[in-house]
Amino acid sequence: MKCYSRLLCVIGICLIIIALTGCYPSKLFLGEYQVEPPVFAKPLSDATLKINACKDNRKSLKNSTNAIFLIFIPFVPYATDHIQSPEKFVGTLFTVEEYSITRDLTMAVVNDLKQSNIFANVTGTLSLKPTDYDYILSLKLNKATWHRSLTWYGLSVAGDILWILGLPCSYGNVELEIGFSLIDAKSEKEIWVKSYKETESVIEGEYYNFNTNGRWGPPFKRIMKNLRKDLAECLKKRK
Repeated sequence: MKCYSRLLCVIGICLIIIALTGCYPSKLFLGEYQVEPPVFAKPLSDATLKINACKDNRKSLKNSTNAIFLIFIPFVPYATDHIQSPEKFVGTLFTVEEYSITRDLTMAVVNDLKQSNIFANVTGTLSLKPTDYDYILSLKLNKATWHRSLTWYGLSVAGDILWILGLPCSYGNVELEIGFSLIDAKSEKEIWVKSYKETESVIEGEYYNFNTNGRWGPPFKRIMKNLRKDLAECLKKRK
């Protein structure tokens, strides 16, 4: 009987640890983001492009959750997380910075536009002189918000067993908004500006979407698809 009680105690402690720590994200905001194939077989323009480092323009970086209290109350169907700084969100209890959103976005935009064949050359190098490129692309992160409903199916910490069996652990959506502006390097005049906002529904399970790629990759990919199209149209008009 004592062994049985100890076993239940150990199982209970393990379930509480799983529930409180939650999932640990990838160390890249976009996960293993795969760029799309080139838009054109050869460069659309002879122009060269420099991409500035992304600026953080988010109005709030606050993360809030009520899961740490509600998890211990039976029959409560779910708890809510409102995450405006996902790079500082690890789980319900712990907040550890895992990646830099602005750095990862800059790298992804550079790699994506290099692959697009819209410009003859694309670089993110900050040390270039103004005469070394024709255009400058600036970007600002306006929003990266995750609305998350974490569920234990009304079973308190015992609901984690259902996660292990494959049932979803959370439902919600993410919202990503990035602003871009294109500047003529020689005249230093802004010739094009636009902001893109995309949302994505997210269902998390113990074995699926427990990484950043499943959340932020799809909306970012749609943003880049629209950005490619608009940049190509802008260059065609300037020929």
